[in-house]
Amino acid sequence: MRWRRVSLELLLLACVGLILGVLGPYRTGEAPTLLRTVYWLLAALGSGSIGIAVDSVVGPRIRLFWVRVSVVALVMTPPVTLYVYGLNAWLLDLPRRWWLLPQLAWQLSHSYGESFSHWQLGWMTARGESPIAFWVRNLGVLLPILAAAPWWLRRWPARGFTLHLLAPCLALFAIANVYLFQPHAYDNLKLLFYAYLALALGAARLLAGWWRRRGWAGRVTAAACVLLATASGGVSVLRESILHWPLLDGDEVAIGMELRRLTPPDARFLTADNHDHPVPIVAGRRIVLGYRGWLWTYGLHVAPVLADVQTIYAGGEAAPLLLRSYEVDYVFIGPGERRAFPVNDAFFAIRYPLLLERGPFLVYGTYGGGAGGAKVPASAGSQ
Repeated sequence: MRWRRVSLELLLLACVGLILGVLGPYRTGEAPTLLRTVYWLLAALGSGSIGIAVDSVVGPRIRLFWVRVSVVALVMTPPVTLYVYGLNAWLLDLPRRWWLLPQLAWQLSHSYGESFSHWQLGWMTARGESPIAFWVRNLGVLLPILAAAPWWLRRWPARGFTLHLLAPCLALFAIANVYLFQPHAYDNLKLLFYAYLALALGAARLLAGWWRRRGWAGRVTAAACVLLATASGGVSVLRESILHWPLLDGDEVAIGMELRRLTPPDARFLTADNHDHPVPIVAGRRIVLGYRGWLWTYGLHVAPVLADVQTIYAGGEAAPLLLRSYEVDYVFIGPGERRAFPVNDAFFAIRYPLLLERGPFLVYGTYGGGAGGAKVPASAGSQ
């Protein structure tokens, strides 16, 4: 019976690997189909086998179910991480960056309890709001099913599969509700996705049982639960399908293409920090200050650079020195810059040659910060 159960678990893991091979998540979709399928089969079977082996050694010594799940998940994580790391290097030829391990240790310990990763009860619960009320609003009828997970996991047959796959995913729900792994609380959603997937599988099986065995009352209850659990998500998807959010307009694309033609590939621009700015997106050029909405989530402090950028655009006394310090080749002035900073047009017009003018956009050549230190390309100028 033991080997029969293990065989069933490995078969289920192989099915998961095949599904992931078809979907190609985490950018593995760029790999050839056969290589991608082999990768995910080995990832699922190898990681699952490690979990089965750990549980066979550690599990029988622990009587409480959720303690067993937590301990097994904790013990299997380091070897699974190393296994997947080696698999990535072997099959996907990803860089072997052992030096990133100290960085990971720093990331988890740096600012512990402060800005980067820290304890926080209730994930994105608002100040003064109960975590239970938060999850009632977000999970609705699925919350009681989640709370009853220890009960239905114990009652199901093939407990090995549910223990090694569904239970650890559900355990992520508890982890993500007490600890934030990045400064942006929303990023814990990456963990909650797996918890929600496990909850959906468990709820589907539970409701299917009600539909088959409890007559009309069970069917009505199951149908109502499905409707209540999916209606808001369906409306949200419908809304997203009819929304129109253009990333750039025609003028922004045009000036980005023009700058790609006129400027060298390694040029550095001073711009606003819009996430949809044409200089990094279309022209593909380096910028001094990236999008702050992303940078802070990596634990980077951009306030000093932001202050320097503001000083330059305002034409402050230190602006020429700062342009040299940051090795700025071009200064971009458009509606985004004027909204973000006070722009001193006279400062740039007097000191630096105009490379390009297109509609509301101006580009001055500072060429490493030297005033007039280089020639404007012959094909450039006001347009």
